[in-house]
Amino acid sequence: MFADLSTCVFERQKRVNIALTTNANIRDIFIVSPDRILLSNSKGTVKLVDTNDGQLLSEVSVPVTLTDRFLGSSWRLFLTRNDRAAVSHFKKVQFINIQCQSITLGTVLALNYESRDVSTCGENDLVVSYQKAPWLEVISPDGSVRHQFHQIGQTSHFKYPDYLTTSVNGYVYVSDRGTNKITKLDSSLQLLQTFSDPLLNKPRTIISVSPDQILVCSYVYRNNSIVLLNTRTCKSSVLLEECLHGSPLSLISYCPEQYKLYVTRELFLYVYTLSPISYAKPKPLCKCNKCTDLEILSPRWIN
Repeated sequence: MFADLSTCVFERQKRVNIALTTNANIRDIFIVSPDRILLSNSKGTVKLVDTNDGQLLSEVSVPVTLTDRFLGSSWRLFLTRNDRAAVSHFKKVQFINIQCQSITLGTVLALNYESRDVSTCGENDLVVSYQKAPWLEVISPDGSVRHQFHQIGQTSHFKYPDYLTTSVNGYVYVSDRGTNKITKLDSSLQLLQTFSDPLLNKPRTIISVSPDQILVCSYVYRNNSIVLLNTRTCKSSVLLEECLHGSPLSLISYCPEQYKLYVTRELFLYVYTLSPISYAKPKPLCKCNKCTDLEILSPRWIN
C-alpha cells in the first residue's frame, strides 16, 4: 500500500551529520533500506552510510579517467530490479553489489553519450537521459538501443531533460528545467502526457512515491521546494520548503516501507516522517443533517 501524501505532512524527525562521511560535494543519495543510504560524491566515491548516526559502513571508488575528471560526471544513483545499485558517470554505468553492510564494484555498461541520469525501465532495461543531447534512450543489458525519444514531428520535445524516475506501474517521468515541464512516457518511450504548473519551476530531482504521485525538487517563490505532483489529477502542491531556504539544490530519497523522506542540505541528512493532516469537517449525526460532530481526517492509502 502507498500513502496518499496529499493528506499528510512531513515532520522533521532528526538531522544526521554526514560531514565526516564525505570529503567532496554530494551528487546523489538513494535509500537502500530504512537504516542504510547510498551517497555519491564529485570525486567518484560511492558510500554506504548508516542513517541513524551517519557512520560510514562501506565505500568504493569508481575508476575514472582524466577526461572524466576534466569534464565532470553526474554520479546519479539508482537501484536495479535485482537489488543491485548503479551509478552513472560520463559514458558509463557502474553497477555496485550490495551485501548487507558492504558494497563492492560490479560490471560496467558503456553508453553512447555522456549521461545525465539513469533509471530502470521494464524488467531488465535502463532508460538514460544525456547531458548534451536532448533525448532519451532505452538501453538493453548488452548496451544496444531498444527505443529512443527526441522530438514530435520536426520539433524537439526537450530542452534539458535532466532527471528521471520510474513508477511502480512502469511509467517513466522526466523533468525538464528548460521547459518547466514533467513528461510521462511508457516503457517504449511513447509520449503519454505532459505536466506544467507554476510550482514546477526549474524542476530537477524527481522521484516516484506511488503509482500516481511523484516528488519534484523545484524552485518556487525564490525558495528551493519539494513539490508533490498528482499525475492522475494533474494538481501540484508544495510539500516541504522550510529546510531548503537559501540552500543549493537539494537531493531527496523516499523510503516507502517506513514512509520517510530523506533530504540533504550541505553536509547534513534530514530525515522526515509522515504525519496525518489533522483538521475537522462536519459529520452528520442524523437524517435531518442539522446535528453535526467533528471528524478528524487521517491519511488515505492507495493500493
